[in-house]
Amino acid sequence: MLECAGRLDYHFTQWESIDRISGNRGTIDDYLTWGGYIGLVIGF
Repeated sequence: MLECAGRLDYHFTQWESIDRISGNRGTIDDYLTWGGYIGLVIGF
């Protein structure tokens, strides 16, 4: 049997990153992740 699945996630975030040496700042807001797999199922 062949098994297939997909996944889609949306994350609500509010991150800020600061470089310790230069002091540069960056922000990360909401983001979307996705993926999937195909598997072969064998039973005994």
